[in-house]
Amino acid sequence: MLGDSLAAATGGLIRDRDGECLDAFSCNLGVCSTTRAELKGAVVGLERAWQLEFRVVELNLNSQTNINIIKNWQDDDHQHGLLASKIEHLLTRD
Repeated sequence: MLGDSLAAATGGLIRDRDGECLDAFSCNLGVCSTTRAELKGAVVGLERAWQLEFRVVELNLNSQTNINIIKNWQDDDHQHGLLASKIEHLLTRD
């Protein structure tokens, strides 16, 4: 987040099991909350990992709130339900 402007970006790293960076990404999101920015980053990172043909992944997030959203969302009407649904789908791909 950029100060009080709510201008947000997201980014992440894709690492191997030894912690070596294999890829990095970032993107501007416009105006959104920190919760939405981190969830969107998870989606972008998981999609990027799939494109790089990584099929066994571990998702690490900074926010316990976001972990709870992903684990406990009930329907797409939840404020972040569509992102949580997308993350769940990406984590369960073959």
